[in-house]
Amino acid sequence: MDNTAIVSLDDLGYYSEYDRYIKENGFGVFETGRISRHDRELYSVITTRGAFRAEITGNMRYSAEAKSDFPVVGDWVLMIEYDGSYIIREILPRKTLLARKAVDEFGEEQLIASNIDYAFIVQSPDNNFNLNRLERYMAVAYTGGIIPILILNKCDLLEPGLLEDLLSEVNRRIHGLEVLTTSTVSKGGIDPIKRIMQKRRSYCLLGSSGVGKSSLVNKLVEGSNIRTTSISSSTGKGKHTTSHRELFLTDGGSILIDTPGMRELGIGDGDEGLTHTFNQITQIATGCSFDDCTHNDEPGCAVQEAVIKGDIEADLLANYHKLVKESKHYQSTIAEKRKSDREFGKMCRNAMKFRKNNKF
Repeated sequence: MDNTAIVSLDDLGYYSEYDRYIKENGFGVFETGRISRHDRELYSVITTRGAFRAEITGNMRYSAEAKSDFPVVGDWVLMIEYDGSYIIREILPRKTLLARKAVDEFGEEQLIASNIDYAFIVQSPDNNFNLNRLERYMAVAYTGGIIPILILNKCDLLEPGLLEDLLSEVNRRIHGLEVLTTSTVSKGGIDPIKRIMQKRRSYCLLGSSGVGKSSLVNKLVEGSNIRTTSISSSTGKGKHTTSHRELFLTDGGSILIDTPGMRELGIGDGDEGLTHTFNQITQIATGCSFDDCTHNDEPGCAVQEAVIKGDIEADLLANYHKLVKESKHYQSTIAEKRKSDREFGKMCRNAMKFRKNNKF
């Protein structure tokens, strides 16, 4: 992490509860640090002595049963120096975890970052702005125990008066979401972001390519110079400029994690996240006749009645149904995968037992 001088663990957002965990497990001989970047087999780890390149132990690599068993940017880890190299021996318990369902992978999750307090969901008021996508990002954040905040960037692109219409559209459909408006061209709105970012708290930037996440990092982090590009004129889509996740210290002493643009964001096991995201539906659903009402065509459904009355938007309910269906499919896929893994493990053990008994 080039923009960071020698810092304390507290400056990096260290949780004091780790002290007890380290003591109880006899990990006092190891050095504590936080993952700031991941490049293939190597991890950049910040400690009180500076930043070091480290790799995981062979045992961690071969005993891993899922991607969540590997370190991710934002993780607190314990490492040791051995023969001039640094080896990560342990991942400390994660407080929060930002993850998405990996695209086209059977029951897998892709970890984005960990130990984050707030997620800045960045959208721009052009072809990128989409309320359905915003709710999807919110659900992923809430599922990981992270508070979402919307940043409407590139507001200099809007004609006068259209920004107020856009904000009204967001507030009408989504309740309780903090919204900030910015322009990295005019630098308008950057100071309000800096004011709400707390020292030693961790934030991450989420959004599609081309919405201005890297430009925001350049404005919030002194000395950073991340390459940026504009929206493609031929496709109307963002161009990928950030290719990895990286942790920075901001001028104000908070922690900021930049992430690559994501055009697809699959919902995993998101029951709790969906409950928070669609809080209007959650509250109205208490008036449904049946506790297990799915809000489709059941008699006495208070949610469907609210749609008819215009109290909630039909598009809101439609997106809710879509994400619930996706989450349930993921959960059933995970259960199927675990069953398959158990059966495969049993087959391997039986084969080894057979070989032993027959002296192959």
